Amino acid sequence: MNHRGQLRLLRRHQPGHQGLGTTGAWLEPLRDGRGVRCRMAHKGSPAEQAGLRGGDEIVAIDGADVRDTLFHELRLGAAPGVSSTYRVRRASRELDLTVTRVARPG
Repeated sequence: MNHRGQLRLLRRHQPGHQGLGTTGAWLEPLRDGRGVRCRMAHKGSPAEQAGLRGGDEIVAIDGADVRDTLFHELRLGAAPGVSSTYRVRRASRELDLTVTRVARPG
């Protein structure tokens, strides 16, 4: 059985393990790999619908400060349907945006 067959079985018999959802945002590390910024939010994505924009610096995710966290240590993934609240810095103000992940296409 190839990996596609294994994925079909997993989806059918263990729906909680169907994989990670997506927010539709392209996130990238900030200075020295610490912190995170939104490079862009894809058109029509949950991130765009929540108000996330390119250039927004993400200050906290679900209340946890991420400004000094290494980008590769951030826990950004979650199942479809799971919501996260991003506190973002845009210009001189901070906003709380709630993004609900959707299933990845395909």
